[in-house]
Amino acid sequence: MDAYQHIVTLTTSPQDCTQAVVVAFQKVDEKIKKGILAWVVKEADDFSRAEVQNELESLEKLMVISSPT
Repeated sequence: MDAYQHIVTLTTSPQDCTQAVVVAFQKVDEKIKKGILAWVVKEADDFSRAEVQNELESLEKLMVISSPT
């Protein structure tokens, strides 16, 4: 959000919104989106790995209980 605020402070009116400002805004927007997407993918991956591990541990316990001794 700080990056967006910085770009907004560069323009005092719509007439100041030059092509360079638009390009800068697009670059910042792209970096923020990439950062958010990377975080979401990492969180989903971590969650999925943990759930698979929990499921495998549950199955392992079930196999130990049901196996003849």
